[in-house]
Amino acid sequence: MKKGNLYTGIGFILTGILLILIGYLLRENIDSSFLFGWSGGLIGPGILSLYKYYRWSSPENAGEYEKRLKEEKINLNDERKIMLRDKSGRIAYVIGMLLLALIIIIISVIRMFDIANISRWLVLGISLFLMFQYFLGIVVYRHLSKKL
Repeated sequence: MKKGNLYTGIGFILTGILLILIGYLLRENIDSSFLFGWSGGLIGPGILSLYKYYRWSSPENAGEYEKRLKEEKINLNDERKIMLRDKSGRIAYVIGMLLLALIIIIISVIRMFDIANISRWLVLGISLFLMFQYFLGIVVYRHLSKKL
């Protein structure tokens, strides 16, 4: 296994510990729950990365690791799986677009009937993101169609 995985794991853990210390020292001045959440979000994957590095670097697991690498390489280049990844990405993109449009409608109705105090900037921001995602899809499609 690559040494970069080991260094990444150590970096995640050290950054998480640093955020815990900063959150603890500044707990009276700021809401440090945000920092504690980030620290947990970094320490967990860091520990998992270290575990994977030491597990797959051990000599008794070397054969199984080579087998997994070979299988992963085949899966990444398999035409059927590439087509399935592309199709699933498109379906997820369309569902995301529909969900964003539905969220915009719901928030607009809530705002229109004064059910909750929702800023018009929130609706505008989500609407702009929806338009950005749509136009980005068109740009990427045109780029890929020229390239291929």
